Amino acid sequence: MVVLPEGLYFGRLGTDSAHDLVDTYPAGTLVLPHVRGRAAFSLPAQAVEHAARPAGGITAVDALEHLRESA
Repeated sequence: MVVLPEGLYFGRLGTDSAHDLVDTYPAGTLVLPHVRGRAAFSLPAQAVEHAARPAGGITAVDALEHLRESA
């Protein structure tokens, strides 16, 4: 699933987890096990977000700042 306008990817959603996402996302809260990253970022940057959020318990949609990636 991709949620706009943030372009956040979510994966491995079942019926219950999809409902949880729909219920919590409008309040700015993410369902962590299903966050895969942002569509606008490179795959490595998405992997970092995917790992950082659960490691830090970061559930707020806008809690992370994307820094410039080097080539």
